[in-house]
Amino acid sequence: MYFYTLANTILKAKRVLLITHPNPDADAVGSVSAMTGYCQSLNKSCLAFYPDPLPFQLRSIPWANDISNNISDLSLFCPDVIIVLDFSDKARFARLGITTFLASLPRRSYQFVIIDHHVDTDLEADIRLVDTRAVSTTEILVLYFQFIKFPLNSLVSESLLAGLLGDTENFTNSCITPRSIEVAANLVRNGVSISRLAYLSSLKNVAELRLFGLALARLSFNEKYRVAYTVIRKEDSGKLGVENNAIGGLSNYLKRLGKKYTILVLCEHADGYVTGSFRSVVSSINVAKLAKFFGGGGHVQAAGFRIKGRLERSNGYWKIV
Repeated sequence: MYFYTLANTILKAKRVLLITHPNPDADAVGSVSAMTGYCQSLNKSCLAFYPDPLPFQLRSIPWANDISNNISDLSLFCPDVIIVLDFSDKARFARLGITTFLASLPRRSYQFVIIDHHVDTDLEADIRLVDTRAVSTTEILVLYFQFIKFPLNSLVSESLLAGLLGDTENFTNSCITPRSIEVAANLVRNGVSISRLAYLSSLKNVAELRLFGLALARLSFNEKYRVAYTVIRKEDSGKLGVENNAIGGLSNYLKRLGKKYTILVLCEHADGYVTGSFRSVVSSINVAKLAKFFGGGGHVQAAGFRIKGRLERSNGYWKIV
């Protein structure tokens, strides 16, 4: 029913605004890119927006370079439909910095849509497509496109598969389901290469590898709570000439330590905030609950948070002050 409602809403629209979360990952970019291709095929005027620079590893995703991170572009666009992809929590939505833009629009002049697979969802919408059983938002989009019988070309399929690979860590984590494998197989049949996408997403430049090296050199262990943790200071990225979000993927990499440890990567940012990335190898350790304690959220074995403060080392330990 919701698929049918969404399809009719988009068909009636002239202008569609696509939005995803700060610090976009492969699922966020893949979702926006696939929806861009879909809307363009319907001859809709389409604008895609997120507030942060795009990691270079994701720039090869079709339509990714058409996504704007310039908030001034929104002032020239009056959408009939606003679609929020891959997140649905008020905290991250507030960080987009688009409150003034939305306030300038007559409320009933547009439909507000959410398409997401995360558990933490408190953002109100006219249409909500939230499926926590899906391993990625792009998986939900594949089901939607199948329902409306939208023919997937190789470019849309590549965008969708990029999201699936990103949120399943190239089909290596425990969230994989038979449905997600079937969805991926159908996308591969459209001419998309899993190995190529996995390779492109894993690329790191020299500066990013050096940032990884700094983080690995600081790797510490709390044997009492079985936590392996490390930190990135804001001056680290400045010295190397890279963004702190270049550390993305480190928490997944540290899962190689095995079942003994829960992983925490803390990253200090120039805007006065610290982000934390949790990972767990065993489902009995729910890191989403840990992240929620700090105002964040996510999945049982992969979650994160963002908190105001800075990193400080005291008595041999790192803390957020």
